[in-house]
Amino acid sequence: MKDKNPIVAICPGGKFTVNHWAVDNYVSVLSVLRKDFDAAILLIGGRSERIMGEEILRRVGDSIINLIGKTTYMETAEVISRCNLLISNDFGPAHLAAAVGTPVVGIYSSRNFPRAWHPWGNNHTVLRNDTLPCRFCFRTECETKECINSITAEQVVKVCKEYLEINFSHHQ
Repeated sequence: MKDKNPIVAICPGGKFTVNHWAVDNYVSVLSVLRKDFDAAILLIGGRSERIMGEEILRRVGDSIINLIGKTTYMETAEVISRCNLLISNDFGPAHLAAAVGTPVVGIYSSRNFPRAWHPWGNNHTVLRNDTLPCRFCFRTECETKECINSITAEQVVKVCKEYLEINFSHHQ
């Protein structure tokens, strides 16, 4: 494994807009992972995430593979199983990754109770902000999305590097 570059899947969407992390943040994270690890980046998700995927592609160029809306549920599971890491909001692919043994870096709003919808298992890290008075609001939409927007690209990069440096430290 150490003689290959990591493959990282990113799922930028989610059922509820309150769970959508900003495209700018995803662009920042994948740029660092490409620079520091020469990571191959795959975008995954359903048809409803196409606009987010197209925006990410527009911003970082065509060197990433956009599979958003192009794979079935089972094909997505197969793709994730071949990845070294999945970065995802609170959305189905995070659970697919857990099912196929791929570590997840989850970016979660604090609309639900902690661990209520986290990927199953211990090989995952979920970043969320439970310090806000509006936590556990159970809302599906939010004007400020302060809880998820308070998670920084730097926090996500730090966790991703912890996973990837184990097997791919020669790329630094």
